[in-house]
Amino acid sequence: ERAKMMNRIRALLFLCYVAMVACTCDLTGVNLSGAEFGSGDIPGAIFHNYVWDGPKDAQYFVNKGMNYYRVPFLWERLQTVAGGALEEKELKFMFTLVNFLTEQNNMYVMLDPHNYGRGFGGKIGQSSTSITLYADFWYKLALEFKNNSKVIFGLMNEPNGQDVHIWRNAAQRAIYAIRFAGASNLITVPGVDWTGAHSWMEQNAAVMNVIDDPADNYIYEVHQYLDIDSSGTHNTCVSADVGWKALVNFTAWARKLGKKAILGEFGGGPDPLCGAALTNMLGYMDNNTDVWMGWWMATSLNSMSP
Repeated sequence: ERAKMMNRIRALLFLCYVAMVACTCDLTGVNLSGAEFGSGDIPGAIFHNYVWDGPKDAQYFVNKGMNYYRVPFLWERLQTVAGGALEEKELKFMFTLVNFLTEQNNMYVMLDPHNYGRGFGGKIGQSSTSITLYADFWYKLALEFKNNSKVIFGLMNEPNGQDVHIWRNAAQRAIYAIRFAGASNLITVPGVDWTGAHSWMEQNAAVMNVIDDPADNYIYEVHQYLDIDSSGTHNTCVSADVGWKALVNFTAWARKLGKKAILGEFGGGPDPLCGAALTNMLGYMDNNTDVWMGWWMATSLNSMSP
C-alpha cells in the first residue's frame, strides 16, 4: 500500500509540474481535501471523520510558489443548524489556515462549500433547504471574512441534478447576501451539471448569463476532466486534444459576456497521453488569458486530479 501511495504521489507531482509550466495564469494553486469528508457523520470527530488543513500541510505548496489555495468544507459542518450561528470551533480551524496563507504568505484562498448544490439532506431551492437558508449561510460567512480581500467566495462545488433556473436564483441570492454583509470579495459562480465546461452550452449558457453583482466582482467557475465521460473516474484520457477542445465554446461564451473564468478542477491519469492533453489544455488557457484567470489542482491521491 505504501508503494502504491508513493507512485500516486510521484504521478501527482508530475502533473502539478506540467500544469505550472503550461499556463502562466494569474491564479495557480491547489485544493486539499479534508473538511468536506465524513458527510455521513455531522458534525463528526475531527481527525477521525474529517480534517482541516493546517499551516504545516500548506507550507509545501507555499514553497512551490503557488498563490492560490482552495479550502473545501461541508456547509452542515460550519453551520450545524440551518439558519443558526456558525460553529466557532470550525471557524477557528478555518481562520488558522486562511490567516497563515493570506497574511503570512500573501496567497489567495477560496472558501468552498463542497455540497454539490445541496444542504441538510436536500437540493437548495427544491426541498426544505430553501434559497433563503443558503443565502443566510453566505451572509454569515461573508461577515467573518469581508475584511480580508485575499479571500474568495466559491458559491458551491459542482451543483448537479438541479433545475438551472432555481440554481441561478440561489446563486443570485447568495451574491446579494454577500454584498449586503459589506463584503466586496471576488465571487466564483458555477453552473449546474457539475459545472462542466464541455456541457456548459447545454443548460447553463442561456440562464447563467443573467447574474447581477452590485460590486461587479465575480467570475465563472468550470471543471473539466479528460476521460471518456468527463467525470475524472477513469485513468485514461480520450486524446491529446480533448481538454482544450472542451473549453472552446465556453471560452467564446464568456468572452462575449466580457467575463473571466477559472478552471476549478481538472485531471487525468499519469500517462503520456494525459500529460499531453493537460499541457495542451493549459496552453489553450494561456493563449486566452482575456477569459482564463487561473486554475487550481484537486490533490486527490486516488484520482490523480490536479
